[in-house]
Amino acid sequence: MKIVIYTPDLEVVYEKSVLFIHYCYESILSLSALINI
Repeated sequence: MKIVIYTPDLEVVYEKSVLFIHYCYESILSLSALINI
């Protein structure tokens, strides 16, 4: 039961961390583009 309850939480945390990393990557790219211009 613990595994069944724990796995969805782990997936949610993983998805949020991936979105957060993607957001940081996008902001860094836009900042570097502004600096290059």
